[in-house]
Amino acid sequence: MKRILFTLLFFLTISVSAQEFDKGKEYFDSLSEDDKELMTSLVEDIIFNLIDSVMEEGMYMKALDLLDSVNANWQKTFGVEVPYQMYLKKGQVYMHLEEWQRLVDVTTECINKKNGTLPNQVVPIMYNMQGMGYSNLEKYKDAIRSYENALSYYSKNEDLGSQGDVLCNIGHCYNKSRKLLSASSFYNKGLLKFLEYFKITKKQLLQRELKVYDSYEKTLLNSFAAHLFEMAVYEQNYGDKSTSKEYLLMSAHCGLNLAKSEYQRIYGHY
Repeated sequence: MKRILFTLLFFLTISVSAQEFDKGKEYFDSLSEDDKELMTSLVEDIIFNLIDSVMEEGMYMKALDLLDSVNANWQKTFGVEVPYQMYLKKGQVYMHLEEWQRLVDVTTECINKKNGTLPNQVVPIMYNMQGMGYSNLEKYKDAIRSYENALSYYSKNEDLGSQGDVLCNIGHCYNKSRKLLSASSFYNKGLLKFLEYFKITKKQLLQRELKVYDSYEKTLLNSFAAHLFEMAVYEQNYGDKSTSKEYLLMSAHCGLNLAKSEYQRIYGHY
């Protein structure tokens, strides 16, 4: 089994002759349906672990080359369309490379091709990534539509942290569109969802730093801190100066070093 697995992985990731490919394909086709399913699953795990390792090393173009090679050979090897994880990984690479139009394209392709077959927890991730692409392209109406689609799924899943993130992203789009009342409304909605998720009140966050230890929660905390900093800037420019000071301190208490240095620069202490 191990020999078969690595042979198939070889066919997926590097160029081989037509004769060698046909022999490998013939061998795969001779397996039972259960063995084919197991083989496909094992190859998926190996490929995604490999790509994750390459991305962790910062070699995003190498990861993209691997994904392109796998996408080109997957269907003719296994006789099924590429799994949604391929689109997800590609989207993550484009985010790191700041290739925003390509991010929009790959998430749109995934949503359209995999409509009805994507796991419920993956659909909002795709819409959120799509929204990020549109937002960075300054197509804010399109971004808001994508974020709203993501929000509807996160609401069904009762994912408070992700709801907070998306609501603040919508606030950002309205801010950039100079629709200030809508921006303020969505920023505040996002703030409340984040506070509910982290089980902390605004008063408590103003008094102490918020510590988390789970990697997923750390990612959400970083997003919360960044949104709070943006909200502080928003209030400084268009709203209430005392509220801006509070948001800046809250951002610092969520661990954003820029917020800490800015608070100290403006107010002389932290």
